[in-house]
Amino acid sequence: MTKRIYYLLLFALLFTQLGVAQQQARLGGRITDDQGLPLEGVTIQAARSGHAAQSAADGTFSLEAKQGEEITVSLIGYETQKVIYEGQSSLQLQLNPEERSLDEVVVVGYGTQRRRDLVGAVEQIGGEQLQNRGNMNISRALQGAMPGLNISMRDGKPSRGATLNLRGTGSIGAGVER
Repeated sequence: MTKRIYYLLLFALLFTQLGVAQQQARLGGRITDDQGLPLEGVTIQAARSGHAAQSAADGTFSLEAKQGEEITVSLIGYETQKVIYEGQSSLQLQLNPEERSLDEVVVVGYGTQRRRDLVGAVEQIGGEQLQNRGNMNISRALQGAMPGLNISMRDGKPSRGATLNLRGTGSIGAGVER
């Protein structure tokens, strides 16, 4: 009797394991924008397994996923999509552009900030300002174009570089021995 119960429990355990284990399959597809043009560099990520891929220049991708798994498709400047993988071998996805304006982001040092959160002075020099200057060296062209930018030439030769100092030791109280 105990052998029978042992085999019955073993059979039940194997049966539940087969039901829980899902087959991982190779999912492929193509991602386009709202005009039907392929999108490169789109991130496609499976939620549970953590597998991820990026789309190629022609918008195609390949990813391993389990049936019933949520697939997240995202690209900066486009709305993120979430799709449930139902076992199909190919997905055709279309990403729509986000309505937010990218002009609201300012690059600061090693990161970015929203323009409304930015505190302090921000200066911008455009190509049209530098275009009318007759200098072949960018550091010489920037001289006098931006407040707080101190440019020190190493010597008088036009081919030599310069030291650029932005609001550094030239500020009031900076570099003073105490």
